Amino acid sequence: LPLNNLQILDFKTTPAPSAAIQKKLLTQVNIKNALFAAHACSKITNKNVDYLLEQLVDFQLPPHRYQPIALYNKIIFINDSKATNIDSLLCALEACPDNTCLLIGGLCKTSDYTPIIKYKNKLSSILIFGPQAVEISASITQIKTQIFSSLKATLDTLETITKDPNVSMILLSPGGASFDEFTDFN
Repeated sequence: LPLNNLQILDFKTTPAPSAAIQKKLLTQVNIKNALFAAHACSKITNKNVDYLLEQLVDFQLPPHRYQPIALYNKIIFINDSKATNIDSLLCALEACPDNTCLLIGGLCKTSDYTPIIKYKNKLSSILIFGPQAVEISASITQIKTQIFSSLKATLDTLETITKDPNVSMILLSPGGASFDEFTDFN
């Protein structure tokens, strides 16, 4: 589309996607993205936005994006390993319930994780792994943290965490790249 034909999309006049579709999309970020995509497609195809949103009923979120992977001892495990920057991590925290155990680390673009403090009431603990773990922990001293040398060492402690009756979710949303942990994405 030529830049001079761009229009501001008005989401305020659009009803939210149905409850079934919202449940499938899991997070407010995905819902907002769906609304944006439906509006953009509507402008191009002249199809009704509501009709386009209902087409998402068969949509499957791509893997590694706030993906529920297990339920154990009433604790849901979420793989959000595509969250390799602080902004993506914050989107995941926006969606998580209270008493979440957060796993973060890797090769981070920043060691300033202070924006996480906004979500401290949702977090039961933060497990930090990788070469910048000490720096990251120093930026979020208001929250209980544990430091590990690697993701594997972090995962080895999860059995203990799953015995805590107060933990509702274990969220892997690293906020950093995993080049130090894996040879490829799969």
